[in-house]
Amino acid sequence: MSKDNVCKLKSLSHPLKLVKMEPYRSLTMTSRQLQQLDQRLNQWRAQHTDAASVRAAYRQQVLRFTLSSMALENEPVNPQRLVHLLNQSR
Repeated sequence: MSKDNVCKLKSLSHPLKLVKMEPYRSLTMTSRQLQQLDQRLNQWRAQHTDAASVRAAYRQQVLRFTLSSMALENEPVNPQRLVHLLNQSR
C-alpha cells in the first residue's frame, strides 16, 4: 500500500483495520468429497438413462429456476400461472 493511500485511510472518520490479503490459493476437494460427488453423478446417470428422462429433468429444473426468479422479482408465483405463461410463449 502506498504512503498516500495510508494517509487517506488515516483521515477517515472511523478506524479501519488494515488486513493483509493472502494470494488466491486453488481450492481442492478431499478424496471423500470427490467420492461423494462421483456417487451422486452415477446415481443421476442411473436414473436418467435415456434422452427423454434427461429432457424431463432439465424441464423440471428450468421450471424451478423460473419460479425462483419470479419470486425474486415479486411476481405472483404459482405453477399454474407459470404453465399458462409458458403456453402463451409458444
